[in-house]
Amino acid sequence: MAAGSARSTRTLEVFAIVEQDEDGWYVGEVPQLEGCYAQGRTLDELMANLKEVVQLCWELASPEERLDVLRTRVVGLQRLVVDVSSATASGTSGGASSARSCVTWGSPARSF
Repeated sequence: MAAGSARSTRTLEVFAIVEQDEDGWYVGEVPQLEGCYAQGRTLDELMANLKEVVQLCWELASPEERLDVLRTRVVGLQRLVVDVSSATASGTSGGASSARSCVTWGSPARSF
C-alpha cells in the first residue's frame, strides 16, 4: 500500500455455537455461514480457527449469500428439554424408518 493511503476496515459480526466433544476438543459452528465449522484444543485456538474459516467462507460466498448473512438476526440460544423416554433402543418408534434426518438451524439436513 502506498504511503499516505488509507485502507478501510470492515468487520462482520457472527455468532458461534461452541461444543466440547468426548475427546476434549472444542468444536464451533457459525450457522449464519454454510459449512462454517472449526475445532481447537483450547477455546482460544478454536476462536482463531473460526475467524480464519469465517473469512474464507465470506470470500467464497456469493453476493446473495452475503446479503442473507447480513440480514440474519440471531435472537438467542435456548435450552430445550424433550422427553424421549418413548423412543426405542434402536432410535425408532412406531414402525418409522431407521434412517432419520435432523434439520439443524443454518445447516443442511443430517442423517443418522
